[in-house]
Amino acid sequence: MKNVIYLVLFVLFSCNKQENKIINSEKQTANNTVKIEKDLDQILVCDNFDIRDGYYQIPDYGCTYDNKINKLGNANVIIIPKTEKFQTNLIESHCLDDMDCLKDVYKNISSLTMKEFKNNFNAIIFIIDKRFLKKTPSLDQAFNAEMPYIIDTYILQDGEWKEGFQYKVNNDNDLAKMKDWEEKYLRELVNSSISTTKDASLLEVSYIDKKWIGNYSVKLNYGETQGLYSGLTIKIMIKKDSILASGEGYQIGFKDLLSANNDGNKLIFNQLRNLEGNDLGSTMKPEFILVEQGGKYYIQSEWIDSEFVNKKNNLGYEIEKK
Repeated sequence: MKNVIYLVLFVLFSCNKQENKIINSEKQTANNTVKIEKDLDQILVCDNFDIRDGYYQIPDYGCTYDNKINKLGNANVIIIPKTEKFQTNLIESHCLDDMDCLKDVYKNISSLTMKEFKNNFNAIIFIIDKRFLKKTPSLDQAFNAEMPYIIDTYILQDGEWKEGFQYKVNNDNDLAKMKDWEEKYLRELVNSSISTTKDASLLEVSYIDKKWIGNYSVKLNYGETQGLYSGLTIKIMIKKDSILASGEGYQIGFKDLLSANNDGNKLIFNQLRNLEGNDLGSTMKPEFILVEQGGKYYIQSEWIDSEFVNKKNNLGYEIEKK
């Protein structure tokens, strides 16, 4: 049996030094990687994905070993967008937790050819090889690992599969350390993918005071017209990497991606891009102003005319923050 050599391995991106659990891969030759490339491609698209923070993941048990679609072992499959089309912050800002909207995104991903898939995504797959699995028909997962076992890592970068590290799991303590390292390693891959995308719509809003981060909403109304409610609901969602505004009312609706600048107790927004509906926001300079005073927030905008019956002061209309 081949000796296992313990070492520190830097894979694609610089990683923190690990305890002697990261071990040299037994699959040393390029031929071995090419030999299983088709198997890795099948695992890559074996099931639907769920959106995460900066990446997508096959949920629950991932892609489990079945010796049909997945011939390698139990796989944790993660794909990282490298094009604007599937950037998760833009998707979440556009869909606003609308499950039908997200399902359309997932359907779009599943409809990609393998070439299109590799043009749009990098990936990392963590696999527990089938030789470490035991059949468990009484459990939800048909095959489960028995310690000790080794986790193999395969990385898809720029359309090509590469071998990553192996991690030996002897006990629960090793597994906990592996999960912690896996999360840090994944975050480095995601951050690197975002930085190399060079997408102007991925906002750098880290300079904004944390007090502004949150979801804002206000329901403005004209009162009743012939017994019917007439008004406009405005929502602004401020995250660490994107800002989205939406409006919904009688014969009007919009979704805009915004930029922001601090000005004392004010946050000034301009439209970066209209995502949906009316594009009047592109003519407004600025489109919105948020004002903070005494822990309360107020909104000013050309979207809001003087005919609304809501109470207004010199700071604007009060808007609720969550």
